[in-house]
Amino acid sequence: MQKIHRRPLSRVSALALAVSAIALPQAALAQSEEPDADAAAAEPDKEIVVTGTIIRGAAPVGSSIISVTASDIQKTGLLTTNDILKSIPQVSGIGLGEGATNTSANNANLNIGRANGLNIRGLGVQATLTLLNGRRLPVGGFGGQLFDPNSIPAIALARIDVVADGASATYGSDAVAGVANLILRTDVDGAEVRGRYGFADDYSTKTLSAVVGKKWDTGRAMIAAEYSWNDQLLQSDRAEFFVCDQSTLGGTNNCAFGGAPGNIVYGSTRYGLPAGTGIGVTQAQLSTTPNRVPTSLLQTVLPANKRLNLVGTIRQDVTSNLSLWAEAFYYDRKGTFYRSTPTLVSASVPNTNPGFVVVAGQSTTAQTVEYVVLNDAGGRDTFATDLGNQAAAGFDLALSTNWNLSASYTYNDNYSELQSTGEVNQAQYNLAVRCTVANFCFNPYGSGGSASNIAAAERFMGFTNFRIWYHSHIANAKVDGTLATIGGGDIKLAVGGQYLTETLFARNYTNSGTRTPDLQTMAKTAEFGTTRNIKSGYAEVIVPLVGSGNAMGGVQTIELNAAVRHDDYSDFGNTTNPKFGIKWEPVAGLTLRGSYGTSFRAPTLSDSDPRSTPSLSASTTIAGAGRNVLTLLGGNAAVGPETAKTWSVGMEVKPDLVPGFTASLNYFNIDYKNVIDTLGNTPAVFSDAALSSFLTLSTASDFTAQLNAIQAQINSGFYAAPSQFTLFTAGGAPNVYAIVDGRKRNVGRAKMQGLDFALQYQFGMGELDWTLGFNGTRVFHYNYQTVPGGALVDRVNNANFPLKFKARGQVGFRTGGLSVNTFYNYTNAYNVVSLLANNLFTPAIVAPATQNERVAANLTVDATITYAFPQESGPLADLSFSVSAQNLFDRDPPFARVSTNQIFDSANASVMGRMVAFEIRKKF
Repeated sequence: MQKIHRRPLSRVSALALAVSAIALPQAALAQSEEPDADAAAAEPDKEIVVTGTIIRGAAPVGSSIISVTASDIQKTGLLTTNDILKSIPQVSGIGLGEGATNTSANNANLNIGRANGLNIRGLGVQATLTLLNGRRLPVGGFGGQLFDPNSIPAIALARIDVVADGASATYGSDAVAGVANLILRTDVDGAEVRGRYGFADDYSTKTLSAVVGKKWDTGRAMIAAEYSWNDQLLQSDRAEFFVCDQSTLGGTNNCAFGGAPGNIVYGSTRYGLPAGTGIGVTQAQLSTTPNRVPTSLLQTVLPANKRLNLVGTIRQDVTSNLSLWAEAFYYDRKGTFYRSTPTLVSASVPNTNPGFVVVAGQSTTAQTVEYVVLNDAGGRDTFATDLGNQAAAGFDLALSTNWNLSASYTYNDNYSELQSTGEVNQAQYNLAVRCTVANFCFNPYGSGGSASNIAAAERFMGFTNFRIWYHSHIANAKVDGTLATIGGGDIKLAVGGQYLTETLFARNYTNSGTRTPDLQTMAKTAEFGTTRNIKSGYAEVIVPLVGSGNAMGGVQTIELNAAVRHDDYSDFGNTTNPKFGIKWEPVAGLTLRGSYGTSFRAPTLSDSDPRSTPSLSASTTIAGAGRNVLTLLGGNAAVGPETAKTWSVGMEVKPDLVPGFTASLNYFNIDYKNVIDTLGNTPAVFSDAALSSFLTLSTASDFTAQLNAIQAQINSGFYAAPSQFTLFTAGGAPNVYAIVDGRKRNVGRAKMQGLDFALQYQFGMGELDWTLGFNGTRVFHYNYQTVPGGALVDRVNNANFPLKFKARGQVGFRTGGLSVNTFYNYTNAYNVVSLLANNLFTPAIVAPATQNERVAANLTVDATITYAFPQESGPLADLSFSVSAQNLFDRDPPFARVSTNQIFDSANASVMGRMVAFEIRKKF
């Protein structure tokens, strides 16, 4: 039974360490239900890395493993480690990712650095633990909540293991939905180089990688490097999928008011300005149709990235009983993208501006002008940096024939920085439009781009800088071996302990917005530092009740497994999580299994700190054009740990009568409670009744009091004032339509049930060796409770939630040096429900009905052709070429109205189109 004991919260601010480089001394994918046998056979027993258990050399009992080997990866033709993981049906595209656009699911819109994260079963990146050779990795992202799998060179991977089952009894926090373990190669004895070039319309990517290794009688060493770079893909490159004027699609025109030229605004009345210099405009030239700006203007689909990844390992047997090892990696990512559309400024312009337009019946001293600074200052260029490393070292000591002592120390470090430019300093802009300072005059009445406008913009266009440091120290020790021998075999036991200390420190500052009088003055928007310590103890036992020595009819094998882990946190308390497993083989070739356990996720260091990037998100379109909405964002000291109960039962068939055939079924059941989320941070609050507690409309009796409280926090410097609008009019009346609470909370519960399946058949026919595969997942229910005590609502097959059915098939053959593989990726039809407000449709949807639009099923085809030269010597020896195509038939994503300016769902489809890649590999 899982128990959480709370203790008073305490925090210690700490400076983070500087990032240091590390130098080392000298398809369906063809997925199996256990680590690759050939790879395991190539490793000495003491080196085998097994996922899902802490017992050396043992396979996990009760849980299934999806294992993707290096040869499987080559067949897919996929470009990155993250792409490989996302091709597994149990891995969801919901939420965080470099290609996630116009979505707040799983806090995706807080992923300001456009990093990738792994999301098993759609429960969130925070509920998925990513490991390297079984070790925790440095967390990145501006919430300190993810590790980007693309930080490890793909050429260095032996395989990837995914356990889509709770694993906190083995690994501790975060392993709620499951674990992905990136396992490094140990077979390199020589050198291998790879070069790759891929392209699609308006996009290209290049990768150069190499690995060098040496094996000797008592040890081995390996070092791998990868350098990659790709273009930026803009929303304008795929403009047909980023549509804000949806009036011809059954929606409304959601494009933002303003532009270059922009609009003159009096209350709710707008007059469109004509194109031109903005000088001498008369009332007769104004249009009663206001100007609007496409929200896809200078927006990014995929950022331009440059990556350098390094990894190295070394292992040495000092004696027959003692081995020493060390592993390290380093990553450096530089990303460039547009964070949002060019800045739109709505400000009062006095009659001292040379462009001032006199409008009959209106003020002749000042008027509000909506204007986008696109032609004067360009877009909101954003530059992201992620630097990180891990250094680990340890030993394995054979205490006796059956017992082994292992100990290790791991240091993790990550630094992320984001520089967001193209932001207006409001005080300087106000001064510029007055035109009362010599050589400092900005005219917002025309198309922009004049020399005087460009010069003025240089004095009022600022930036915001975000920086976050993370580091941790982990000490681990474990004893494992044979406790006793019974009829079924050896009882294996492992007992160990771990100490982890981690620190997160962040500092954000700006010279834009309303916080500073000029560009030379910098203002802190957030600064916090938090440290916590975790003491853990764990144990696991495997008991083979029946084995080869005492097998009987109907019982060839029975193995029992029990694991438990106790974690004691310095900030929120302690938790104990058990897991039990059973494996039964009634006849040869048929295995039945089951597991039950509890898991938990501790709040990240940013989740629980209200000083963690508190901000006000301001929008004039989220509830309909012209409606001003404030969304509160940031951490929350009241959040506690998430908890889960998981159980599964399954079977695997490997009949001797059909060599090469494998089939498996696995039923899973997850009850995930106290989920930390920002459910208010979505446009759905305006249409989904279940989210009404996060929304306060201007008609509420306490609305003005709430708005006054926010204004007081702006005055104290806790929040920055929005530049799009003021909270109150000049007369003191509220100028905001709604307040949304998008801060982090333990908001509810998810209950998920489903079935995983996998089929694979490898056989020979004539001169061809064939591989057929089909695997996927079927989700029966995803019952979600948005607030404690609220109703559980089945959200399966809704956008931003898990789909009912995802599958990937493979048909491939090999003959001589030629291999051809095709892959078929299928997602079922689903619905977009309540993501847009009722008034954003034509005709408007009448309550209590809400948006409920069907998204068609989607099938894409990938293909890879590889030719390996047969020569055993000479320049062609160990040389191979590949050509691959993702989305071979260039299929468009299905229509999905997921936002006011996007008509496809980036969680389940891509606008990339056909991607063709060429690769060359050479071994030495």
